[in-house]
Parts: sequence; C-alpha cells; structure tokens
Amino acid sequence: MRIIHDIPGGVFPPEQKSLSNQQQIDTLPLFAEYIIPLKQHIGVAATPCVNVGDRVLKGQQIGVSTGFMSTAVHAPTSGTVKAIDYHLVSHPSGLKDIAITLTADGQDTPIDSHPRADWQALGKRQLLDIIRSAGVAGLGGASFPTAVKLDGQRPIDTLIINGTECEPYITADDMLMREHADEIRTGVEILAHLLGNPPTVVIGIEDNKPEAIALMKIACAGTKIEIASFPTKYPSGGEKQLIQILTAKEVPSGDIPAALGIVMQNVGTARAIKQAVVDDKPLIERITTVTGEGIEQRGNFHTRIGTRVEDLLQHLNFDASNAKVVMGGPMMGFELPSLDVPVVKATNCLLIPGYDTSAATAECIRCGLCAEACPAQLLPQQLYWYSKADDHDKLNAYHLNDCIECGACAYVCPSKLPLVQHYRAAKASIKQAAEDQLRSDRARARFEFRKQRMDAAEAEKEAKRLARKAATEQAKLAKQAAANSPLANEKANKPDDVADPLAVARAKLKQTQAGEADQQSERLQKQLKSIAQRIEFIDQQIADTLSEHGEEASLIPQLQSKRAASVLKQEQLQAKLAEYSAASRSAESNGPADKASLEATHGNASSSAAPSSAAPAPSSTSAPTDIERAENAIDSLTAARAEKSLDERQREALKRIDDNITRCQQQLVDNDDQQLRDKLQLRISKLEAKRAETQSSEVFTPSVQEASTDKALQAIERAKQVAAAQAQLSPEEKLQQQYLGLQARLEKAKARLSKAEAEDSEHIDAFRTAVNKIAAKLSEWTRDHDAN
Repeated sequence: MRIIHDIPGGVFPPEQKSLSNQQQIDTLPLFAEYIIPLKQHIGVAATPCVNVGDRVLKGQQIGVSTGFMSTAVHAPTSGTVKAIDYHLVSHPSGLKDIAITLTADGQDTPIDSHPRADWQALGKRQLLDIIRSAGVAGLGGASFPTAVKLDGQRPIDTLIINGTECEPYITADDMLMREHADEIRTGVEILAHLLGNPPTVVIGIEDNKPEAIALMKIACAGTKIEIASFPTKYPSGGEKQLIQILTAKEVPSGDIPAALGIVMQNVGTARAIKQAVVDDKPLIERITTVTGEGIEQRGNFHTRIGTRVEDLLQHLNFDASNAKVVMGGPMMGFELPSLDVPVVKATNCLLIPGYDTSAATAECIRCGLCAEACPAQLLPQQLYWYSKADDHDKLNAYHLNDCIECGACAYVCPSKLPLVQHYRAAKASIKQAAEDQLRSDRARARFEFRKQRMDAAEAEKEAKRLARKAATEQAKLAKQAAANSPLANEKANKPDDVADPLAVARAKLKQTQAGEADQQSERLQKQLKSIAQRIEFIDQQIADTLSEHGEEASLIPQLQSKRAASVLKQEQLQAKLAEYSAASRSAESNGPADKASLEATHGNASSSAAPSSAAPAPSSTSAPTDIERAENAIDSLTAARAEKSLDERQREALKRIDDNITRCQQQLVDNDDQQLRDKLQLRISKLEAKRAETQSSEVFTPSVQEASTDKALQAIERAKQVAAAQAQLSPEEKLQQQYLGLQARLEKAKARLSKAEAEDSEHIDAFRTAVNKIAAKLSEWTRDHDAN
C-alpha cells in the first residue's frame, strides 16, 4: 500500500463534475471544414508538407516536425487543402498563427495503416520515431512533445501516470479511464519499455473518481502497474504536486522531474501512444468535455483536431452569439476571443459557465490568504506588486518561474484581483527581455569583432604603405648615388646593357606570388590546427557519450555527422596547403635571377655591371597569364566533354543539383530563423527549376555546348584585345587610366548609396562601407604615386 503525502496550500472549489460524466463518450459528426494549426505544442511549429489544392486522406501527415523540439500534424479527415495561411488560434491573446484549412469531402477515407502487435521487438529509437511522426504531444494541458520528454539521457526509476484531473467541471480523463482502461494500460507498458522498465510504475487518481479507479485496477491486474488513489484537493494534478503526493519528493526549483529519476505522462497521452505504436494511428482526435450551467447538452465527445468551436456548439444546439466560452477549466482556462478557433491537442474542455465570470476588483488588503493557498509556497502578494512594477530582478528573486498558474491565489483573493493574468504577463515580459538581451549581446560581439578586424586590416595597410614609401625613397637615393658615379656614366654610353623590362616584370610577379603563397600557407596552417582540435574534441564527445549512454544515445548521429564534415574540411585545407607550398617552392627556386632583375631596375651599382644574359629565360618558365589559363581551361573542358557521353554529363549535373537541394533542405530543418528559412525555400525552388531544365536532353546537345564554348572564346578574344590596347599605353597613360577607373568606381558606389538611402534599404551600411573602402583605396593610390 503506497503512503500518500499532503501538499502545502491548495483549495477546495465546487467540483461540478456530475454535469458531464453521467453519459458515455459521444462521437461528433463530420463538419464541412477543419482548421489545423501547425503549432499545437511547446517548441517549433511543424512545416507544411502539402500545397493548396492537394487532396489528403484521413491521418495523412500534412505538417512535418521541424527539428528536435517539434512534432507532426495530420489531417483529421479526407478532403482538399483550401488554404495555408494565418488564422485565429486558441490562445488568450487572440493572435493569429499559421494553419492549414481543410475542406472535408464527407468520405472520411483513411490512409493505409500497419498495426504492430509485436511492438516489444522494436528498439527505443524506432518507438520514439513512431511517436514523433504520429504527432503525439502531452494531452494534460502543457502539450510538450512526448518523444522529446521520453528521449532524456538521465536514468529513470519511477514512471507516474497522471489521472488526477483535479480541475472542476472537467471529466475527459475520468471518462477515458472508464471506457478505455485496457488501451491506457497498453500505453503505460510501452512507456515503461521505452524508459528501460523502471521498478516503480504508478497511476495516480483522485478519490472522487471511484468508477475509474475500479476499472483501472481490473485492467492492470497481473501487472506491476500500481493504482494509487488520494484525497481530492486542488491542484493535486500539477506535475510537481502529484510527485510530492506519491513519492514525498520535491522537484528542485528550475529543474525537471527527471532530476529525481521520475517521468510523468497523462492518461490521455498513454492512450495516444498505444494508438500510434500498436494501431498505427496518428493523433487526430481527443476527448473534450463540453459542460457548464449555460449549456443543456453536456458531455464528453471524441473531437477531431481542427474542429471549429462554433461548429461544435452549433451541433449541440447552443447559440453562442452572446455567450462567454472558456477553453479549459474555471481555474486555469481562458475566455476565447472568438469562436472561429479550432480545437487543438490541448483542448480538454469547453466551459460555458452561464453566469458573468467578471467581478469588480479592489485594492489588495494584504490579508495573506493567497500565500496560504499557494501550492508552490510562493508569495503571490509580492509577485503581484513586482509584476505591476515590472521589476524583473525582484520577480526572479521571488521565483516567479516556479508559479504553476493554478489560480488558487486568485480563487481565495477577497479583492478578486486577476493575479494569474499579472503573472503570465510578467513571465512573457521577462522572456522577451532575455531574448532582447541575447540579441543585443550577439550584435555587440559581431560589432566588436568587425571593428577589431577592420582596425587590424587598416594597420596592416598603413604598414605596407609606409614600407613602400621607404623602399621608394631608398631607391631614389640609390639612383642618385649611381648617377653621380663614373660607372653610371659608362653605363649610360652602353644602351645594350639596359635591363630587360619583361624580365623585370616577371621577377616582380614571382616575388608577389611567393609572398601571397606564404601568407595563404600560414593562414591554412592555422585553420588546419583549429580543425584538428575540433575533430579531437568531437571524438572525445563521442567517446564520453558512448561510455555513458551506449550506442542508442540520440547525440551519436549528430556528432558523427559533425565529425565527417570536419574531416572533409580538413582534407580540402590540406589540398590547398599543398598547392600554395608548391607555388612558394617554385618561386624560391627562381629567386636569384628575379632578384638580379629587380636590382637592375633600381640602379643597383653592383648588379648594373652584370651582363643582360643573367635575366631569366623568356616565358617558358613564367607563370601563365589569365588569358592563357582561360584558353587552357576551355581546351580541357572541350576534351573532357568529348570523352563523356551526353547521358553521363546529364547524370553528373543532376547529381550536383540534388546534392545542393539536400543540403538546403537539411539547413531548412536545422534553422528556426524565418528570414533564413525563406531564403532557403527560394533557393530550393530555383534548384528544382534548374533540375527540371537539366533533365531536358536539349541542355546537353552538341549545338548548345558549342554555343556555350563560343561565348567563352568570345570573352577570351575580348580580353586579348583589352590586353593589346593596354600594351600600347605609356606608363603615364596607364597610371591615368587606373586613377580614372578608381574615380568611376567611387562615383558608382556613391550613386548606389544614395539610392539605398532614398529607399531606406536595410543594406545602407553595406553600401556605405563600400564607398569608404573605395575612397580609402583611391586616397592610398594618390599618396603612393605622389610620393613617387
């Protein structure tokens, strides 16, 4: 016999449960239209997987879970998707959210199902995937995704099934236990199997439900499932309160029951798990109580998710034009702003009180009754004052987040203060402030990093400019010294000894390439070191997870995916490093000749006497120009195309497009940022259009390929003409052309900035940065050439 413990506080409001538990659960007819919100749970909304005009079947998935903290939604009947748009949802704010409107066809045609009698043979991961894809969320009111709650990494030794249903008027769980006890038992057995068969499995039921207690005891006879009844008291059905009643343990502030080795689920959730795993039925309906003194046809009904409240009440011959309808019970429910809202997974009751629920409020008289009634042992009076003052620090200090919003304080308040509404508003304000602070911190970090990067780049640029200026002054001094020497006069009479300008240009190019190669090699080595440390860290995470939780740990696939991506990045960086190292060695091997050529240009006295044969060999050893590389690429591309058939080229192109689509879809699943998701959706649409175009054989016909090659050859010919024209210019004309080109770029950038400012574009900062960069480059160019 289990020892029952009491909880602090609590109240005893009139139960009024007999209004709706005197008849069996009824089934509602099909209605013409259903509204299915994509977010009926805590976490991220589901992503629609159907389009307007699609015909769907009963139980077909119409919204897929988005990420870990999400769950799917399904069609409650067969019909046609009428709209995917924002619609009023069941929320006290009266706000709209994205929902799918389904027009029923009246046939109620279900999808094919595959019952699983041998569910015990399934592994934990398979069962969790079935529960997630079936859209099962907590049916006790919180709507927490059930698969997430069962996928914890902490060891569990106690499973509690909540059949308390302590709130007045509501009898949905009571009637469920009376009529579907066997299904609840099977669901509890599946839950125990998922949690590793904990030694303690108990179903807690208040003693005001004798029929449900008796039937559950009969259904669970011969199993290790224990039925525990305890005195009626509100709010004994709260998660932390029921744990304290059955185990005498208190959940720490800010933590969850899993910290004590406990998992709790509702009896309705247990039945939904049985239907998902054994019957292969998704969560498309729930039992909803319709009760209150203001309606005559009361009772409990099998209600499809998405049923409009107005349609349901009209079926019961109730004129709700001027009546107040509360979703939930009188203690924790809220008045619906409109009846054009759908029944969702958390809708356990529709209450029509038949009397005016509003009451005149007065000032707080500091009587202290609210503190005596609070089951969380908080100070509601203090929380009320700090909520009105919007004092977040004090609210956190007085543990506002531990408030379960049961309404016991408001029930006993003689001033009729709406305490719970104040607490809800304060919680929302604190959450919004925390999100704003997080965004501010991220923006500050980005700004500081950008400023640091720009300062470093500016310092490096200034150092290079000073170095160039010093080199120029040194060269001038060397020229003056050489011009005044007798050897310089001798050389002036020997025009054949003048250094070859082509060799000098090649030497400068090779020195520049060598310097760039060294810089790139250093940067790549730093990246390789960082990626190696990342791989080592991931390996350590995998080893720790395997040692603690085994191969079925949910983090293993994610860690392995991260490791594979890191290894691929490491291989790419190593290949680039090898290329730059080879280029650097090639430049060093030609270094002496290049240095001699450069010294000749600066009038170095010691090198001026060297014969002109010391210049490097002509272009046979020099790096190819951009034009030559383009011609080589065209030749290579033409040869490669000739070796492959049209089908092979088409398959390769389609594979690349499919890989891009898969990558975008994965990013779409992993990201919650709506702006990024919109961009990814647009990218996927473009890739799908490109794929359809690529599937056409005309894209790979010889005529199209030749036309593409001709365009490339024409571009190369134009580049040759530009290069030839440049070669005809004198050094002064080339400098003038560079200056005019920079001025033209600056004018264009200023014009784009003016247009962005006129249109109040969000990219104004980017345009202004571009103008500043070009202006700085023009100023630097002017300083360098003025110095020369």
